[in-house]
Amino acid sequence: RSAGDEHSQNAGAYIFRPATPRQRARPVGGSGLGRAVSVDVVSGPLVVEVRQSFAPWLNQTIRLAAGAGHAELEWFVGPVPVEDGVGKEVVSQFQTSVQNAPPEKAPADKARSESTQEGSKEGSKEGLKKAEGAEVSGAAPSLFTDSNGREFLERIFDQRPTWNLKSHEPVAGNFYPINVGAYLADSQAQVSILTDRAQGVGFGGQGKQGRFEVLLQRRLLVDDSRGVGEPLNETSAGITSYAAEDEACPACRLGGGVSARGVHKLQLRPPAAGLQALRGEAARSFQPLLTAFRALDEAGARKERGRLARKAEYAANEAGREAAEEGQQRRQEQLPGDETKATQFVPGATKAEEAAPGALPENVRLLTLQAVGPAAVFLRLEHCFAVGEDPLLSQPASVDLGGFLVAALGLEYASSVELTLTGNQALEDHEYLDWQTLPTASGASSGAQGKGGDADGGAAVRARAARRARAKTRVFGDEGDGGGQVTLDPMEIRTAIVYLKTPLGEAASQRAAARAAKRQSR
Repeated sequence: RSAGDEHSQNAGAYIFRPATPRQRARPVGGSGLGRAVSVDVVSGPLVVEVRQSFAPWLNQTIRLAAGAGHAELEWFVGPVPVEDGVGKEVVSQFQTSVQNAPPEKAPADKARSESTQEGSKEGSKEGLKKAEGAEVSGAAPSLFTDSNGREFLERIFDQRPTWNLKSHEPVAGNFYPINVGAYLADSQAQVSILTDRAQGVGFGGQGKQGRFEVLLQRRLLVDDSRGVGEPLNETSAGITSYAAEDEACPACRLGGGVSARGVHKLQLRPPAAGLQALRGEAARSFQPLLTAFRALDEAGARKERGRLARKAEYAANEAGREAAEEGQQRRQEQLPGDETKATQFVPGATKAEEAAPGALPENVRLLTLQAVGPAAVFLRLEHCFAVGEDPLLSQPASVDLGGFLVAALGLEYASSVELTLTGNQALEDHEYLDWQTLPTASGASSGAQGKGGDADGGAAVRARAARRARAKTRVFGDEGDGGGQVTLDPMEIRTAIVYLKTPLGEAASQRAAARAAKRQSR
């Protein structure tokens, strides 16, 4: 939208709105078709990079690393040119062969489809049966976006799940926020994208199947009249004072536009394995391993090199011994006359898991671990999968707190008290409020309705009461055999204060002494 356009709502800090409701994104690059002006390929034994340049201010590097389960797209945008007096919003568009408006969704979604088509029959079963091709009328494509990094919500082009949408903004009305990523899928494949920051994602190509676009950078020249009082035009040298009367240009931007750099990770998986891969890579991206270093003097450096050399020699000897024992065992199992021996395979089990019995299950993540007393820690555990996302990982998961704390930190579990999610009170002391959400016969809200005065309101109250009773009977750390067992349902987060048998400082001293004794024994 050009500067000085006062006849319509402008885009800005609070408003995303193209110049026209159905405006298509204009390609940047060679021949105006979005082709890269220059392409360099750098290939090595571990990484292959394709470096693309679309304009002096727009570049992208596609990176494929050996053994990685995704392609990495590193983008660089800026400063976005505005010398023509027109603000711009830059998107990265993706086109796939995924048929994300499958006809098999018609029966289950029929009622909603019909209610969102303004009384027409375009969303009927017969119309959706025709969704064999890439662009079929009546078959609205769907896209799944994360809700604050937790569950993924289905977004259907030009539709809303609970009300009849009359769309006047097919571009802006079909953009959604994402914090972790988004995906589209059919019966054959799932294409997922992970972001490194909160961004916006929409249906590319005006709702055509297999397409989506991610908003990268915005630079606008007109205020959207929503209270900020300035255009969304970030510059490198800041802005002049709003209040200073002696300013020749109050609230004017200084310097050139800023640049932005980021990374998208693109995955392609069978639908059954798509969410497992997406959530696993999201955990690695947003909770990476933290490396730490310390300075050593020359004497300390020599001592450390000697220790590492002895450790490497010990590891090599151990590996050789284990290989010899394994070979001997295999030879014994193959001796003639022995009974046939079967090896039991446990799905999901690995040697690493067998070597670390206290490790958390694959679908459970440690969110918070903080010392809050001499012998107490504040703990949050999260179930990473929602219902139906994975046949195995979406099942309830059990954690042995005693084994986990000993294996990970060398701490002995004593007892625990479950808290609310915010950690400000014991869960058993938490009182819930009943809110009236259904209208009464007179059209006004009534507290009596919240106590079960009508069928729907009574069912809601009973459901809440059942959840409360269940939460208070599942005592954190005393489930199962009572030995520090905790069970988490899909998407559940459980919070507790965990008390330890040994104070943290004393436990740390014991671990240091044990490590020193182990080094001396080698």
